[in-house]
Amino acid sequence: MTAPSKIMSFGAGHVESKQAVMACATIDALSDAGSTRSNVLKRNVTDKSWAAVSLAWTVMRVAVISRPQRIAVGIGETGIYFCSSNGKMEESKIDTSPDGPSGRGPLTDLRVIGDTFYAVGMSRQVYRFVPKTRTWERADTGVVLPLGDLTVRGFNAIDGVPGGDLVAVGYEGEIWRCRKGVWTAMTSPTRKVLTQVIAVAANQWYAIGQGGTFLRGDGETWERINHGSTSADLWGLAWYGNAVYVVSYRVLFRFDPVHRQLDPVAHDLGATWRWQHLHVNDGVLWTFGVKHVAWTEDPLCQKWHDVTP
Repeated sequence: MTAPSKIMSFGAGHVESKQAVMACATIDALSDAGSTRSNVLKRNVTDKSWAAVSLAWTVMRVAVISRPQRIAVGIGETGIYFCSSNGKMEESKIDTSPDGPSGRGPLTDLRVIGDTFYAVGMSRQVYRFVPKTRTWERADTGVVLPLGDLTVRGFNAIDGVPGGDLVAVGYEGEIWRCRKGVWTAMTSPTRKVLTQVIAVAANQWYAIGQGGTFLRGDGETWERINHGSTSADLWGLAWYGNAVYVVSYRVLFRFDPVHRQLDPVAHDLGATWRWQHLHVNDGVLWTFGVKHVAWTEDPLCQKWHDVTP
């Protein structure tokens, strides 16, 4: 049996390596009192310890790049972010103009693609981090909604092939591809909200969303896999051990491409375990649920290590 955290709730996390992992967290008592404070938790796998950096605002995504130098970044919905490198941590805003999150809506995702970060959000905002200046530049020409447009559209996730295409997904089942700097709307087989997308290769993409939506793309077209396995909303998506793993809040699934179905994984975390975010790197897969955190090196994802703080 696994016990949920009694004092903290967890958001997304980032696996830098087998030895170093970060996660977003809030203290329940502070959140209940209306506080926006949050913590970036840092896990040292070697000595099995957690350290915390406190922020006055709510961090919702964290990520790390290692080239040309190590830089850690965390962002909040309003566009506030921290940038940490060489032992120095600074805070700023991605875009202080009315054209940014203050005028177009919140940011929703942060992803490492190649050697830099991309952030996306409502109104189809897309920003790219410039490591040399540690600033952000817009990367959404031709896709962002006009300022003042009240149409409910936006991106929930982005991924890409280093040096190749980017794909962003979100509301109304929208799928947009950026190829050589030009954004183009792709034909989507669903109108359901899409929550995540991953690029396995230039011709192998997956996306998930509301109501058990599971899509597969080849770089040019997308198809909906009518798996019949679940109608629950899907939140986490990862490629691990040459397989696609997907989670609802209650179930971990492995995609069976031969039978075109999502198979529940029999794991050792117990029936009360709750899932949400997945992240994989350096041969390990981590899950960050609202009240649970765990990792595995098992290629079948059956044996896990519960490291909930």
